[in-house]
Amino acid sequence: MKGKLLVVLLVLLSGALSSYSQSLTSSITGVVRDNVSRKGVEGALVYLAGKGDTLSVVTDAQGRFVLNNVSAGRYICSVHSLGYESDIQETLVITGKTTIVEFALQEKVTELEALTIQARPTNNTEPGSISLPIEKVMRMPANFFDPVRMLSSYPGVVATNDQANNIAVKGNSPTGLLWRLNGMDIVNPNHLANAGTFNDKPTANGGGVNILSAQMLDRTDFYAGTMPARYGNLTSAALDMTLRTGNAAKREYTAQASLIGLDFAAEGPIGKNNNASYLANYRYSTVGLLSKMGVNFGDEKIDFQDFSFNVNTKTGERGSLSFFGFGGISNNVFNAKDSSEWKVDKDRFTIKYSNKTYAIGTRFDLALKKSFGFSTGVTISGNDQTRNAESIATDDLPLQRSDYMSKRTLVSAFAALTGKWSSKISSEIGVMINQYDDELRSNELLPAQTIDVGGSAESTLIQPYAQVGLRTGNFTASIGGRYMYSTFNATAFDPRVNLQYQLAPTSSLSLTFGQMSQMLAPGVYLMPQNSVGLRDFLKRKFVELGHMVQFDNWKINSSLFYHYYDKVPVSMNNNFSVLNYVEGIVTESLTPVGTGSNKGLTVQAERSFVSGFYILTGASIYNSMYTAEDGVERPTKFDGRYSLMITGGREWNKEVKGNKRSFGVHGRMLYMGGQRDTPIDEDLSRGLGTTTYFSNTNSISLNDYLRFDLRLSWRKDKKNYTRTIALDVQNVAGIKNQAYMYYDAFQGKVVTQYQVGFIPVLVYRIDF
Repeated sequence: MKGKLLVVLLVLLSGALSSYSQSLTSSITGVVRDNVSRKGVEGALVYLAGKGDTLSVVTDAQGRFVLNNVSAGRYICSVHSLGYESDIQETLVITGKTTIVEFALQEKVTELEALTIQARPTNNTEPGSISLPIEKVMRMPANFFDPVRMLSSYPGVVATNDQANNIAVKGNSPTGLLWRLNGMDIVNPNHLANAGTFNDKPTANGGGVNILSAQMLDRTDFYAGTMPARYGNLTSAALDMTLRTGNAAKREYTAQASLIGLDFAAEGPIGKNNNASYLANYRYSTVGLLSKMGVNFGDEKIDFQDFSFNVNTKTGERGSLSFFGFGGISNNVFNAKDSSEWKVDKDRFTIKYSNKTYAIGTRFDLALKKSFGFSTGVTISGNDQTRNAESIATDDLPLQRSDYMSKRTLVSAFAALTGKWSSKISSEIGVMINQYDDELRSNELLPAQTIDVGGSAESTLIQPYAQVGLRTGNFTASIGGRYMYSTFNATAFDPRVNLQYQLAPTSSLSLTFGQMSQMLAPGVYLMPQNSVGLRDFLKRKFVELGHMVQFDNWKINSSLFYHYYDKVPVSMNNNFSVLNYVEGIVTESLTPVGTGSNKGLTVQAERSFVSGFYILTGASIYNSMYTAEDGVERPTKFDGRYSLMITGGREWNKEVKGNKRSFGVHGRMLYMGGQRDTPIDEDLSRGLGTTTYFSNTNSISLNDYLRFDLRLSWRKDKKNYTRTIALDVQNVAGIKNQAYMYYDAFQGKVVTQYQVGFIPVLVYRIDF
């Protein structure tokens, strides 16, 4: 009966199809899967709706589908199947490349008598999560093709510095972020991890440029609220990046040139039976290339390059196997200037920074019988960074020297079994094992002291987990837990509970609570004074209340949250807490007696990109506090208190002489409370020759932050290729936003360091 009904609907829809220009068409191919078992959903109706155009097709036995002769343009692609909740995606079709989409449908508790087609937003993602398709990332202004930078358009997510993609989520340190690639933990996958930091030392979880080029990414799932049990070893949020599968039917290419880099991507089938495909991309920094040609871009020489790949093959009717990886090298060199040109203390230093990062892995997925699925994989990733700096000494300014080296190797392996016992009960059980090898050395010759510290350690982190999903009527529950055991003799059990109630067909209420735990950063636990006593996990308990409402093309989310940390490592002089840690090493002796709390409210409204325009806006009000050994509550560095963000865009389309042209204008405004800073003792700093603080940590609030970004884009679809030209401008108004304050030994006073100003990035891209 289901199959007959779908066929009748398909015939009725086919009669209403609009005519398409045969010269400016492309294809959409993809797969529709069950979101738990990952099996293909047979007989699902894929419905494509655009301005005046509609198309539809029914999936085959493996859940796959192909829509041919699709006119270039933007569409809403929706999937409908009896027994499943409908799902939609915003889809861009260009003539130069096949569009590949994937849907994961959630089974309904009770089966409907008929199939209803509605083109409106759905809520198949976890509450508090964001799923970013790469097309969305690339069209929004001043993201520089990086999904992490785009996240600052959402409430509760704050970029800590314009030069890098480090983000503080709901007042939590960027160090608490988890990076994953294809479902497995990896090291920090960014070039220039020292970009924008106070001490010019690399951070653990960010950098100037994401090594994974936009040509490689399919989507990035970001979890900042509900945290499924499959994610662990984090206290802030999870970033799960998924590589795109290459086209298994024909070869396609992308070439892109911008101020960020020169990219070339290729994809296509392996063999003749369309069972395997490859996707690869190489990028070289434009600034680095032009610098080698003698073009002067200022005081610093920045150079990076990377290569990434993803190979996929089917193994029988139900299995798939992938091999993937990336490698990146980046360098940053600042040469000391002639003494006659010195203006700030940095001018007398020669600073050399280098970074090598890689990851290589494999993943196997198998759809089992009776709505179950099995997945397993292993990834090896590593990061090797050095920074060397030496000053020119004068009669008034003594010699200063700094040598910093950090290495991390991570082997991450997992196995998981997911399945549905019925339409009301689902489960996931698995285990992840991470092997860490850390080494860190820091030697500094300062005017008043010498620091020579470091250490190395190996550890294994074993994390079994389980989760059960229950759905009945209007009520949904997800109950799980993750056990963590480290060979440092540290243990933790992180329960996770999420409850949802459907108030109306387009409105729901959710409650989530539990605990998240994380190993401390090497810059904390490898220090000799802390290496024994600080190898326990940092733990954060959380509770969040959420509400979601949908209507027409809008989705509105709000969340009220409270987070609590206990047994936080803090310094005995009350000046430092791990909750403020971002970079470098901790020279103070720490004891786990501190606490911390984050509380606030976020509101977000988003309109899908239909009828030529979209809107994304949000606001948050929050506090981020910590207490040290004296029990006094102080703001953390990330206590910005409030934020407001508005992003929107409009696109116009016109067909001229057989070519389709699109022009877009996109804008973004970010307004946030300034981050916290600590007052500097100028007299003591002058005597010691380096920045020295008073004891009232984070008592200063920097000025409010305001930035306007702009993107102008022009796209031309021709018969066999698509050409795109865009201008991205970060901080189009050139507003000077404060970054931090420091004591400048050359000037002999406290000065303010500002964020980067006006940055234009011209992009030329061709898909063919």
